[in-house]
Amino acid sequence: MIRLPAETLAERAQRMAASYEIILPEGPGPFPVVVMLHGCGRPDGPQPYYARAAQAAGIASIVVDSFAPRQIDMIQAASLVCTGMRLWGRERAGDLLAALAFARQQSWAAPDRLGALGWSHGGWTIMDALALTSEIGRHAGITDAGPGALAGLRFAYAVYPWCGTGSHTIENGWQTVVPLSVVIAGRDQVARPGPIFRATARLVDDGVPVDVVHYPEATHSFDEYNSINPLTVQDPVRRNETVDHFVRTARQHLTGCEPAAA
Repeated sequence: MIRLPAETLAERAQRMAASYEIILPEGPGPFPVVVMLHGCGRPDGPQPYYARAAQAAGIASIVVDSFAPRQIDMIQAASLVCTGMRLWGRERAGDLLAALAFARQQSWAAPDRLGALGWSHGGWTIMDALALTSEIGRHAGITDAGPGALAGLRFAYAVYPWCGTGSHTIENGWQTVVPLSVVIAGRDQVARPGPIFRATARLVDDGVPVDVVHYPEATHSFDEYNSINPLTVQDPVRRNETVDHFVRTARQHLTGCEPAAA
């Protein structure tokens, strides 16, 4: 496991791009794009379900593997990342900035119609990027992460995001305001519901548009068929409902609306 060096946003995007899986709809584009950030388990867990559904809806996906560039294997992911010993959300938020920068440079991408979808640690990553926008460059080792690093981002979607120790939303709110959809699993013993509800309440009080989907009987990683978490119970019905809700949300925010503020 390695820590990425300090570098420019363009250099980080180039470094990370080798590990991207890009799923494009049919046609020439430019397409709306959703950046997908996995949890602390496998980078290919629930992502294929969501990416295929987005593709069918005319939305491109950039599925980011945050582990390969850092030489993180599944043992290290479980023992170091999932336990919060290494790679906190504020550090990994540079991966989101890099993927957005990459998307804005692609001919097939609509640079002002971008979204972010994250699971667990990936949700933490997105929410920290929005909470600490002006400071992410320092935390993530990106030397030129300016105020336009999140330009074009129209919405965030977080599935059972970590909002506990090390997460900054409850304490700070968000510096960058975009609509948020959150999926909360009521029986989640990893990303427990209490902190997520407190984070969303803080954002609502601050005027952030928040849409909450609560599945009282679902567990952490309920939508992941190959989870390494022994506390996971697969729930294909809730997974399909979440995929459908994500696609409706992405269509709402990425189709036919005015460009988001930088």
